[in-house]
Amino acid sequence: MTKDKQEGIDIDWRVDGKVKSVTKSNGIVISFEYDGLGNRIAKTVATILKPPQPTTNMMRKAIF
Repeated sequence: MTKDKQEGIDIDWRVDGKVKSVTKSNGIVISFEYDGLGNRIAKTVATILKPPQPTTNMMRKAIF
């Protein structure tokens, strides 16, 4: 799935099947970064009107 019109989201995928970013119809963009093993290590939330919020760093399922 790359788009859900009912939820108002567009999903951009990486070639390895991981989510690269999610763009919501309200202008919010959530971007993800992964380490070499494919574990998500960062999540950044930005909007069209505001600069990116601080990045949330992750180690496996833990957020710090």
